[in-house]
Amino acid sequence: MSFEIKRWDGLGKIANFQVNGKKMETPALFPVVHPVLQSISAKRLKDEFGFNQIITSAYLLKKKIDQGIEVKSIHSFLEFDGIIMMDSGAYQLMVYGDVELDQEGSMELQRKVGADIGVILDHPIGYNVSYIEARKRVETTIERVKDAISQMKDEDPIWTFPIQGGRYEELIEEYLEKCGTEDNLTNFGFFALGSVVQVMINQDYETMVKMITTARKMMPVEKPFHLFGAGHPAMFALAVFLGCDTFDSAAYSLMANDDRYMTSQRTYKLGELKTLPCVCPVCNGRTIEDLQKIKKEKRKTLLAEHNLWVSVEEIKRIKLAIERGNLWDLVWLRANSVPNLGRATKLAIQLYMEDPKFREIIIQGTPISKPYALNVFSPHDLMRPEILRVKGWVKEYLGTVDIKNPIIVFFEFGKSSFRKLPDLLLKEVPSEVVQRLFIFSPIFGVFPFGISESYPLSQNTSELTYNEISVADIREQIRKFQGKITIIKPISIKKDVIESLFNGYEFEIIESDKPGTMIVNLQSIDSRYSQN
Repeated sequence: MSFEIKRWDGLGKIANFQVNGKKMETPALFPVVHPVLQSISAKRLKDEFGFNQIITSAYLLKKKIDQGIEVKSIHSFLEFDGIIMMDSGAYQLMVYGDVELDQEGSMELQRKVGADIGVILDHPIGYNVSYIEARKRVETTIERVKDAISQMKDEDPIWTFPIQGGRYEELIEEYLEKCGTEDNLTNFGFFALGSVVQVMINQDYETMVKMITTARKMMPVEKPFHLFGAGHPAMFALAVFLGCDTFDSAAYSLMANDDRYMTSQRTYKLGELKTLPCVCPVCNGRTIEDLQKIKKEKRKTLLAEHNLWVSVEEIKRIKLAIERGNLWDLVWLRANSVPNLGRATKLAIQLYMEDPKFREIIIQGTPISKPYALNVFSPHDLMRPEILRVKGWVKEYLGTVDIKNPIIVFFEFGKSSFRKLPDLLLKEVPSEVVQRLFIFSPIFGVFPFGISESYPLSQNTSELTYNEISVADIREQIRKFQGKITIIKPISIKKDVIESLFNGYEFEIIESDKPGTMIVNLQSIDSRYSQN
């Protein structure tokens, strides 16, 4: 097995995953495929929809084998030559209680039929399970991990390390502290968060965020991380932002059974629609009336196909966002798509801001430079990793130097600024003065002129007003300044904006229609303080 990361954007990453000579690119969706009853065959999933990975059930396969069906190879049985992941029967264990498949039998079955990725028989935790019962199931899973490791063989699939604790974050932490040791993890090539299906069914995306965040920050970020039972494609971007590389879903088929029609924004009952807002092969050339006239079973298949196309499109859109470095924008675009997702997105950003460890791994995964300008459309964009990184640079710099009598240049808001300060304007200015030269940005606050060409300080666009900037952050930056502050600003910026930022400091305002040209007069400005 190999997992080669090609590009990061925070914890979202495009990577090549390879096992047994078969490849997939993450982020990736594993469509859930019933071993026998398939609305869309596994072969079609690959040939027509482009999925080189699926997941199927060891429990359901065993039931068919017990009925006399011979299965020598799961790949030949399903006519699928891509990556096949098999779950262990644990979901059925959660739903139905005890099942006729134990740990040894599940592992042997997955081994025998040649699964590429296997899952040990953990004990999932339902949505309404009490804390006491959840703790018992965590303890059971810990024992099963130990038991599974003792049964592993060289010819085995890549085994998945299940992460349990349900909606109880402290149990996830306790489980990983006890079970997620380096010695244990070396036996597994895949890592997966379980007990999510019923959370998704209840659209409790806030709990999903807490579960993913708790697990992701305690697991190696360079290893593939799977989310069992992801649902609507609207939440895929948020899951990837939080560090999920792969996920499986049966929603495409389950929703089709109930005449539900997916879009990347929401799900509609077929009867609600007057128009089919899609150009996939199912919808293109059909009217809503055409689709409603088709017999139920055929319509279910067509709706499942449409729902899959929507999922395929969303995965591609997420990959494009990672390539361009704007996954953050896509996450917020999707935030109000389905009920409760907006609150969950805000919670995710809150956790990212409040948890130093989680924030640091996201900032570390954010490229130091990106091929496109940074977009800042609303106050929540001020929390982007790229912006926090710059503020960290400035804080570190101001903590190591004494800045006396700084000169701060303001520019008109919303226009390209820093290219107006070419080095030629400063060639006659003493270096000691240049070291005191700062640029003001509503996005980044104040920062030394010396880093003004670094990404994204001179590669950004913004629609913020001065009422939306973080005054507290800026005042924290200028707290280190000593002496009198000279402020060069365009006439269009009101003086009360300056006064609100620099209240309590000694400062002088110099107005100019072209603040950049004032740089040539830095020597005359500086002479007024030469005797200080």
